[in-house]
Amino acid sequence: MTCEKIATILVSLLIISTVVSTVQAINLNSAKISILKNPPHPLKNGETHYWGVIIGIFEYKNGAQLPSSAVDKMFNAMLSSKNWNRDNLRFITNEKATKEGIRSAIRWLASVSDENDFVFFYYNGHCSQFPDDNGDEKDGKDEALIPYEYNSSKENPIIRDDELGQWLDEIKAKGLCLAFDTCHSGGLVEEKSHLSSDYIRVKDISNGFINDIKGDNRVIIVSSGEKFLTYIDRAFGGLLTIGLGNAFKGLADFNQDKICTAEEAFTLTEIFHIAAYSGLTASSIAMGFINPVLALCIPAAVIIVELITYLNYHSFAFSFAIMYDNYDGELPIIEL
Repeated sequence: MTCEKIATILVSLLIISTVVSTVQAINLNSAKISILKNPPHPLKNGETHYWGVIIGIFEYKNGAQLPSSAVDKMFNAMLSSKNWNRDNLRFITNEKATKEGIRSAIRWLASVSDENDFVFFYYNGHCSQFPDDNGDEKDGKDEALIPYEYNSSKENPIIRDDELGQWLDEIKAKGLCLAFDTCHSGGLVEEKSHLSSDYIRVKDISNGFINDIKGDNRVIIVSSGEKFLTYIDRAFGGLLTIGLGNAFKGLADFNQDKICTAEEAFTLTEIFHIAAYSGLTASSIAMGFINPVLALCIPAAVIIVELITYLNYHSFAFSFAIMYDNYDGELPIIEL
């Protein structure tokens, strides 16, 4: 078989993979998204306030690191909007993002917000699975956030999904948006391969995590679906956070009503994912016009990464975010 035929086959596989991933993303996110509909509640009516907590653990006590650039930009975009001010938004990072620090931040949200307010909670840090401690998980595993002081001892401080759900239930807001862009370092829990420093295994985490923290008037956005992994670029961060940051700057105001809703922000993150993966396909095709052998490089790299990832984690690498939407209408976050 000639190099040209091999290149054609691999490029075709990459195109098919992109299309299938896109279709799957649409199917996974069959929850209602009505980006042309105005949110039912005004952003400013004299009674409504906005309260938020952003958790960013970029350097753990044990030395594990994550990029902070995208989270910083998202935070600044929120402060630049008309309906957020510094007193209503807490940015908790690194050594302050202990288990007690995160608990205290959620307790603060519960104390300052009421049924007229909107609340935004965002977590960027490590996440993993642990043996279920109360028998309520079908797969026998709890999903858990990893706070700053995590260690590998039996008494390690983690925030199990059941516990997090109980904390969040204390918030009695008109609308609650929860966003999780998580990654899992091999140095924290397991050491399977070098990929573990960039990926988190999220098979069942999206479903299990959402099941334990879902509730009325909530929109939950997680960075990956079942059988997929979340990639965190060491320089720029995760696609979910990059997408949210740009959404909060106004790029997601699809109906041009000067309001960015959680649903619109999520839609933009999906566009970012599709663009990123489509870019691989376009690059491969362009390289094929230069040299058929060069066209082999990107598809071959994608296939190798997927094979290595699947062999190590029984999951796939190229993922899309997922949204759980149980809010009536669209949940407003940013006034532009």
